[in-house]
Amino acid sequence: MDKVRRFIAAEPRKTEPTERNPFTFGYEEAAAMLGIGRRTLQKLVKDGEITPLRIYRRVLFTEAMLTEYIEKNLRQWRKKTRISR
Repeated sequence: MDKVRRFIAAEPRKTEPTERNPFTFGYEEAAAMLGIGRRTLQKLVKDGEITPLRIYRRVLFTEAMLTEYIEKNLRQWRKKTRISR
């Protein structure tokens, strides 16, 4: 046990910042990708328009989630304006 304590005391703990997962985005990044504000995105989540991935207290979005939201709204817009693809 004494060897372990000496080893821990001798080696300073290195804490390097972890790299962000490039496949998930927080509110700020996702809102920027959609071209809307953070509060607007929060309202969309609250209204159930976009379902985020929740990990503990973190709210994350994937590119697929954002693309799905865009395509859904694009289809609705096309239906309203009767523009075919």
